[in-house]
Amino acid sequence: MEEFHINDRVTIEGKNSMGTIAFIGDTHFSDDPWLGIIFDQPVGRNNGSYEGFQCFKCGENHGIFVRPYQVKKVSFIPSESEASNVTNRKHYSNYLRSDLLSTVASFQFTYCWFTYASSTIYLI
Repeated sequence: MEEFHINDRVTIEGKNSMGTIAFIGDTHFSDDPWLGIIFDQPVGRNNGSYEGFQCFKCGENHGIFVRPYQVKKVSFIPSESEASNVTNRKHYSNYLRSDLLSTVASFQFTYCWFTYASSTIYLI
């Protein structure tokens, strides 16, 4: 089975859309590991929450929870025309690196939370 990481670009079996992994781990609804995916388009089923537990955040109908065996990684290799659109590759790669680092830093700790009677409870 493939190994997955936060921010991997993926496709989901049965869906004709790409997304990004935002959550990897156990959930309150299963003892097995699940992946939380944020779709590029609103073709999902949730906003990163399920039954009151929030495991990741995304727009309404942009999120879905799936089993790892339902997911395939996507490799993106830009065409020559796409690559030529980047005029200052050094500046662009530094921007991507800093953006990626801030995104990865925000996902360092994976946990779910839910709100009950105006109290927020965190599960780590």
